[in-house]
Amino acid sequence: MKKTLKGSLILVLVLGLMFAFAACKDNDGYTSPTDVDVPDVPEVPEVVGSVDDLINGAGLSVTMPEDYKINRYTVVNDNQAQIEFKVDEEQAIGRVAKGQQTNMSGVTDEFDNTETVDINGISATVRYPDEDDIVVYPGQAMGIIDAYDAANDISYSVTILGNATKDKLVAAMTALIDGTAAAEAVQTAAEESPAE
Repeated sequence: MKKTLKGSLILVLVLGLMFAFAACKDNDGYTSPTDVDVPDVPEVPEVVGSVDDLINGAGLSVTMPEDYKINRYTVVNDNQAQIEFKVDEEQAIGRVAKGQQTNMSGVTDEFDNTETVDINGISATVRYPDEDDIVVYPGQAMGIIDAYDAANDISYSVTILGNATKDKLVAAMTALIDGTAAAEAVQTAAEESPAE
């Protein structure tokens, strides 16, 4: 009986190893976690959503200069207007919300550089990678900038998903701040402008 049990156990182990090796045999496509590329964000062929969606959903109007091609408008968390746009060729996400919000990007990672900058009188915290990271990991060096405009009670966040530099982040945040208005302000301006 002992011999049969030992033989069965050895047979199970040998079969288990054979299946394990067979499963790994043709895995030439193996990459280590450090070799994995960040997947490209799919190009949206036409703009999804509209500024009206943001006005109706979050009570905010967001427009961007032509340099920043907008792919998508959405409302998240019932109070945040989100736009997906391009900064050069890199995908970016801008979020705007009424009231003081913290960490709208949801990213809690540490960054190589963290600075406070002034954008049109609004204090903004910019977090970005070292330039070496952009060279070593092209397309993967993400950066974030957050700001709160106390005078208008609006929070802003921009995340550039690759090749993020301080200058790109500050320029994108400036465009987002300049292009944002509360729905009430947009409606008042429309009512005050003469009809054509």
